[in-house]
Amino acid sequence: MKDKYCLLFKTGDAEIRGLEQSNNIASKIFPIVELTRGRLSVKDKVGLISKRLQKLNNIFSNQTICLDLTTDKNLTNNEITNYYSYENGYSNWINFIKKVNSDYSFKEIIPTILLDTDDPNLAKNLLLQVENLSKISSKIAYRSNIVDEGYWEDLSVIEGYLNKSSVELLFIIDCEYLPAGAVYRAVDLINARITNVKSKINTVTFVVVSTSFPRYVSDIGNESYDLFPISEIELYDHVKRINPDILYGDYGSINPIRNDTITMARGWRPRIDVPTHQGIYYYRIKRNTYSYAYAYTMVAGLAYKDEKFPHYLNGNWGVNQIIECKNGNAPGSSPSFWISVRFSIFIDMQIKRLKI
Repeated sequence: MKDKYCLLFKTGDAEIRGLEQSNNIASKIFPIVELTRGRLSVKDKVGLISKRLQKLNNIFSNQTICLDLTTDKNLTNNEITNYYSYENGYSNWINFIKKVNSDYSFKEIIPTILLDTDDPNLAKNLLLQVENLSKISSKIAYRSNIVDEGYWEDLSVIEGYLNKSSVELLFIIDCEYLPAGAVYRAVDLINARITNVKSKINTVTFVVVSTSFPRYVSDIGNESYDLFPISEIELYDHVKRINPDILYGDYGSINPIRNDTITMARGWRPRIDVPTHQGIYYYRIKRNTYSYAYAYTMVAGLAYKDEKFPHYLNGNWGVNQIIECKNGNAPGSSPSFWISVRFSIFIDMQIKRLKI
């Protein structure tokens, strides 16, 4: 993991597409996967997660992945809910991890510890889960939201077992959306959390993940164009000064709160986002009477002409899509497609920045 780019992502269409098209860099990524349901269709009204797992297997075959489950009610299904059952120490989750290990060709699964605070026997089932997970994996993960102080009680339950066993703990500090003005406060919280965890757990690796990409660009930017910083890099640099062994991670420029379920009755304004060393800039226009395809070619032309356009990423799939589009051949006309483009450019840029 220390020589990888830690990427936390949901298994939505945009993320999967971006990774599939950028599989030449997949070997440089340590994926922290938040498993969501598959796409709903006439033939699949459940959204089987096996479809997502197969795609992940195609991308990250023979690689180690960290596996977690979504808590987003819009992206879950009965399958995922069933794995969250705390009965018998989350036995459904344990059996699922065993099945993934046997049915797919991942090198190793690092399972994330699940928690249901409604469990009347929380401590008992938590400890049993950790004991059983450690029998099938050499590493287990604990995902800790930066605003959740419950981690201390959870670690108090499992510290005795972890410290006498050979299993390693991957402690994921998840800051989710981090606006630029919140960086310094987050740095203090992260450093304090790392100190606290180290006082309890002997063998632990820390990764800090966040994203500065907003749910809506209009929340922080102008209507037609703007540029905003990539705060997750600044956050990491500050934390690393005190804790040099932490691993860098982010959401690949995708906000953790999805807009997938929103129906836009009047359509949307075509927009293309371009990650660069200076930050992420975007152009957006009103479609008026244009088709979406033609509108996107206009936006791509504006994005490409910008002096900040990342020509140094020549060959990157996302960059190529913008170039193809500005030349009049719009490869996609949906917001999801252009999220994939931003995602592809962003992760390639991070890999080069980290010199992996």
